[in-house]
Formats: sequence, C-alpha cells, structure tokens
Amino acid sequence: MIPASPTCIGLDIHQNAADLKVLPQLVGTAQWIPLSDAIAARPMLVLPGLWVADSPRQATELLRGRSAAGLHTVIVPRFRAGALTNILGSPSSVELAAAEFRSFEWGGEHYAIPGFTIIKTALHAGKWGEAPGVGTVLLAFRPHSVAGAIVLCAATLTSRILGVATATQKHLLLRIIEAASAPTNAIAASIEDVPVANPSTIEEFLDQEHELGAAYLLSRLASANPDSADLTEVAQQRLGILLPPEEAARLRYRAPAVQPEEIRLALVRFGWGAYVRRLRVESEFNTGGLSK
Repeated sequence: MIPASPTCIGLDIHQNAADLKVLPQLVGTAQWIPLSDAIAARPMLVLPGLWVADSPRQATELLRGRSAAGLHTVIVPRFRAGALTNILGSPSSVELAAAEFRSFEWGGEHYAIPGFTIIKTALHAGKWGEAPGVGTVLLAFRPHSVAGAIVLCAATLTSRILGVATATQKHLLLRIIEAASAPTNAIAASIEDVPVANPSTIEEFLDQEHELGAAYLLSRLASANPDSADLTEVAQQRLGILLPPEEAARLRYRAPAVQPEEIRLALVRFGWGAYVRRLRVESEFNTGGLSK
C-alpha cells in the first residue's frame, strides 16, 4: 500500500529547477540528494528529461543501476526530441517526438494534464497512458520482470502550468508510484494488449492498435501493391516511422476488410491527417483497400 503522501527524491542539482518546481507540493517529503547517493536510494526518483538528454553517460548509469536494484524512476518534462533507446537499454526503439496534447487516458481515468511530446516505440508492455489520436504519453520500461520501472511521463507532472490543478498532478504521481511498485503480475495491462477477437471496423482496429495500427494503414496507402510490398521498408522510407516486420504480419491478419477511402477518413479522425495529406501531395494512394 502506497502512503497518501509518499517520499520522493530528486538530485540536489535540480532542487531549484523549474521542471521540478511543484514536486514538493505533490508528496509528503521531497528529499534532494547527490547523484552518488541516488543509485541506491529507495524512494521514487524524479528526473527532468532535459538532464537525461544532456547527461547521457550519467543518466545511463543511474537509470540502469536503479532498475537493476529494483528501484523506480520517473522522468518528467521538459524533454528534448530524440532517442532514449541506448540510455534505457531497451530492445526496441524508444523515441520522444514533438506533439501537443491537452489530456490523456490511463486505465479508464481521464487526466486533464497537457504535454508537448509523445513517446514513439514498438514496445508493447508498459504502455500505460495515451492521448487519443496523438500517441503514447506514459510508458513504463522494465528490462525484466523483477527490475525497477523507468517511467517516461510526457504529461506536465511536476512543473507549474496554467489551468492544471496541483491535485490532479498529485493524483497522477501517486498512481504512477503505485503502478510501478505493484507486483509484476498485478501491473495494469498495456494499452496495446491485443484483444482476442479481431476488430470488425477500421475505427475499432485503430482504437485497439494505436500508433502501430496507424503505421500499418498508412504504409498500405503509401504502397502501390501493399499485399506484396515490404511494408516495413515503406513505413521507414516513405513515412519515417517504425513498423517491425512481425507487427506488419500480425496487423494484416487483424485488420478488417475496408476500402481506401474508409481508411483515409478513419486515419484523419484519429489524428493522422498530416500523414494522409503528405501522401496525397507526394503520390497517388493505392486503390486496393484491405481484403481477407
């Protein structure tokens, strides 16, 4: 059971950082400790994303050391766009990209906390929160089941922002601590856990498959012969997005049979209009749609 007012720690070099300004109001005690002590300190460590990007060697040692010891860390905005794959030691790419959202969903709860980056990754496990039509905003990475969680939170959690109640930020932080500290067999399911039944509509497909589903559909639209093309290559070269081969094969099986115009309209409704418009400018769409 997590106390209502837990202790969190931050590095002493960040005690006056604007990105952690609200942290003392969200927890019972905020302790500021030197970097040398942080690798073994038991409370949740809160780090600003800019420090992680600017100090990759120190961040790698700190994050991986804490995770290996079963200790949890949450990284909060501001972030710098770019890859965190090497710092985290993730088997799949984890990238931060610029994107604006006003709120997001996590496990049936709505959080009116905005942000200006999203998390792009092929990882499935640990995708906790999503801004509908925008992307993943809350990701918990563990290299193995008994490791500590490294939580990437793209929502503005520990800094002041106009129109966001401190109580809302506190509730989110407490829930992150609780979810990270839960036994691995009790952790909430990822937002990308695939349901048993195949979706019957393209909207249901996108609702279940999120960014990967959109990447698959866009890659089909970008290919003249999508049923024979290497959609992984199409996604990378034409769209600059990641679509692993095994996911392309899985999604082909799950996608319902629809016409291209239905795909385009659904993608626009789910926030992928910029990619659809880009394809319109560059070339003609395929006309084959999706079939079984």
